[in-house]
Parts: sequence; C-alpha cells; structure tokens
Amino acid sequence: MIETFRISFRLQITYHTNALLRALKSVPGVKKLLPTALYASKGLKRFALVVSILREILSIFFGKVLYLLLMVVLPLFYFKLSGPANFLHILLFLTLLGGLLNTRIIQLGRDKYYAVFLMRLDAKKYALSNYLYFLLRTFVGMAVVTAVIGSLYGVSVFGAVTAAALVVAIKCILPAILLGTPMKEQKKRFEKLYTVLAILVITALLFVAYALPVLGWALPVKVFYAVGAVAVIGAVPSVWALYHFKGYKDAYKEEFTGEMAVESPKSATAKALQASYQKKLSFSASQTSKKSGYAYLNDLFVQRHTKILTRSSLRITLFFGVLMLVGIAAFLFYPPVREKLNEYLLTALPSLLFVMYFINRGQTITQAMFVNCDHSMLTYRFYRQPKAILQLFAARLRSVIRINLMPAAVLATGLPIMLLLSGGTAHPLDYFLLFASVLLMAVFFSVHHMVLYYLLQPYNENSETKNPMFTVANAVTYLISYFAIRQEIATSVFGVFLLAFCVLYIAFALLAAYRLAPKTFCLRQ
Repeated sequence: MIETFRISFRLQITYHTNALLRALKSVPGVKKLLPTALYASKGLKRFALVVSILREILSIFFGKVLYLLLMVVLPLFYFKLSGPANFLHILLFLTLLGGLLNTRIIQLGRDKYYAVFLMRLDAKKYALSNYLYFLLRTFVGMAVVTAVIGSLYGVSVFGAVTAAALVVAIKCILPAILLGTPMKEQKKRFEKLYTVLAILVITALLFVAYALPVLGWALPVKVFYAVGAVAVIGAVPSVWALYHFKGYKDAYKEEFTGEMAVESPKSATAKALQASYQKKLSFSASQTSKKSGYAYLNDLFVQRHTKILTRSSLRITLFFGVLMLVGIAAFLFYPPVREKLNEYLLTALPSLLFVMYFINRGQTITQAMFVNCDHSMLTYRFYRQPKAILQLFAARLRSVIRINLMPAAVLATGLPIMLLLSGGTAHPLDYFLLFASVLLMAVFFSVHHMVLYYLLQPYNENSETKNPMFTVANAVTYLISYFAIRQEIATSVFGVFLLAFCVLYIAFALLAAYRLAPKTFCLRQ
C-alpha cells in the first residue's frame, strides 16, 4: 500500500505542477515572459514542483484556518460570544453538516483515472492509501488550527485534538454506511437528499449550531468530549469495513464511464452550468428589437434571458419594496423600533456594500453571456475585432446597469425616507449620501463584473474556468464586501469615501477595458 501511495502521490504532484504551468500561461503579462517550450523547461518545472509541494503543505492548514475564521470565529465575534462551550458547540454541528455533504471515497479527477486505469494501480490500495492520507491531513490540520484559534476562546489542546478526531471519525463512519450501495444508487440518494431534504437538514443544523449559543444554550464541553468519544468508538468498525470492502475496482469503473473517464470536477461543473443556463432560455416570435448591429444582438440576448436577468431583478426589487413598506409601517405603529433603526441607518453603508454585492446580477449575467453567446461567437474572427468587442461591451454594460439599478433605486429611495421617519440626522448630507451611494454601488458592481469578464475572460471552449486571476479577483471582492458587514462607520464619513472610490474605480476600469479588452477577450486554451 505504501508503494501504491508513493506512486499516486508523485502522479498527483506532477499533475498539479503541469496545471500550475498552464495557469501561469494564462496570467496577463507573465505568459510573454515564459518560454514557448514551457513544459520542457527544467528550471521552470523545478520551480513549479516546489510551488506544488508548498501548496500541498499549506493546504493542510490554510483551508482549516479560513473555515474556522469564517464559520466559527466570525459568528462568535458578531454575536459577542465567548468561552470554549460556544466554540466547540458550533464546531460540533458544522462537523456533522460537513460529514453529510461530503461522504464519498471515490472522487472524479484525471489523476485518479490515470492511476487506476492507465497505470493499473491496485484500486483498493489506491483508494484506501489516498483516503488515509486525506484523513491524516485533516487530523493534523484541524488539531493544530483548532488549538491555535481555539485558545483565544479557552479551548484546551485536548479539546482541539478531540475536535480533530471527531472530524476524522465522521468521515470514516458515513462512507462505511454507504459501502454496500452501488455508485448509481448513491448518486440517486444524494440527488434526492439535495432536492428534498437538503434545505431542511442544512437549516436545522445551522440553526442548532448558531441560534442555541445566541440563546445561551450551548452544549457543555463535557458533552462535546462524550460525542467525540462515541464517534471515535463508532469509527473502529467503520475502518474495518472500509478495509475489507472488495468493490473498489467496480466502483471506479462505474464512476469513470464514457466521457466521465477523462472529465475533471471542473468539467462536470462546467457541463452542469451549461445545461442550467440553456434550460433558462426563453424563445418567442415576438422577441425583436429596433436596434441594429451589436446592440440588436445584445437586446435579443436580454429578452431571451428574462428568467435569470430582468425577472430575477424584478423579484428582488419587489422584495425590497415590501421590506421598505414594512419598515415604514413599523415606525408608525411600533415607535420603540425607531431609535434602534435610526442608529443602524446612520452606520449602515458598510453593511449595504455586502447587500449590493449579493443582489448584483453582474457575475450571473456574464456567465450567461459566455455560455449562451460568446462560447460560440468567439470562434469567429469578426467577433474578436476591436470595434466589435467595444461596441458589444458598451451595449452590454448599459443593460447590466439598467438591470442592477432596479432594486438599487428602491433601496436608494426607501432608506433616506426611513432615516427621516425614524428621527432624522444631524447631518442633512446623510440623506444624499445614502441615496447616491446605493445607486453608485449598483453601477460599481456592474462595471466591476463586466470589466473583469472582458479583461480576464476565464472560460475555455468547454466553459471551464482557466484563469486563476479571475477567481482571485472575485474572491477578493467577496471578502472585502463580507468583512465590511461588521464595520460601524458614520454615513457622513464612509459615504464620501465610497463615492470618491467608486467614481475613480469606474473611470479607471472603463479606460482599462477600452484599452485592453480587444487583446484579452478571447477563448482560453
């Protein structure tokens, strides 16, 4: 088994090294510095190998750090909770949730297909050795990270080790329960679970995880230790079952059939994305436009995507309209709410940044543009001409801004009215800043997503995301918006800064798009 793992690990590192080299070729400015015979360059391959190994080591801890900070520490900080009981309570129920959502040993991946079918490694040894490696990584990462972060809340080293053992035990028990079930039947069960029970199960576990500590009902630390002990004891027969199971080869054969044999998880996700967007298309003989050229093409695109563009935006607009009316009614019929809401509205702009990010349709629209239009049109030379790209960019940007301004207009109108009815403000400028900032944020995110799409066009002909810079840029945008939720900055301060930043960013982004989009807007290889 050790020799099988050694070969599979080398294959995995080589696969990641080549993937890194390919990713470097897609970074603007960097690809020109790389040699044409990229994969034959020994120095560059050594560099990529070192980076891949460092990535493997860092991945043991980085994901766990991010997970605990976002899912455990941030809620504790937000609700002003402390103590080891609250920390371990949340971690316990999130672990149960994670176990339900990820229980399969057999996973898709080209490196796995190469190992089992092309290199003919023993399927059982390959599956068990790699899963054992995964469990060891999980245990070490969770134990170390929980000990460090948990110490801020009084969690002992023994508590951190128990938490890590609990995670590993859950990941042994649930796969063992499904061992005798054929892969197709497992998929059917999971699909049924996700379509029928997922929302209820996830909601219940999240409610128990977060709501009970807020209400002061967190499980005692001793109960957490007891649950961990029971899980570890239950994992012993599960490990025996995993080791003595003889159907790994058949499971791999069933999993890697037809096109799935060489399909990566990204490919499967991309195919699901294509199917999803194509189902949402709507055709009608009445769909037409008085415009011409690329504006006509864009107009038809918007009409055929009403389900995911205008209709969705109208629903969000209606929701915020009702929300504004409920808020106004609360002021009139329940006066105690006024003071609290007035205090919130005077420092609400940072939180509104995340709201505007969440309701903005820019990223969804650009995905639909690629899957149902650019995916095919970018193969034609005339479509990649600078004039064509810039004309279509301008038409699309106007459409995206119009769509995103619908819910923004309701918020921008309702919030100053609510501020006035709740007691007003000592700074009359706050009314204007609330109104203008919400509208400008809608324009900002519209421009941001559209410019990212044209400058870092991330998709290849199979709709797989191939540009890591695009993923990083979207992640950074999300994190900045997310961490703005908890900031309490006066509207008179944050509003002025936000207006200035948005105006400068939009001007710079549009200039960059008009200068660089004709060179960067193309299919990825």
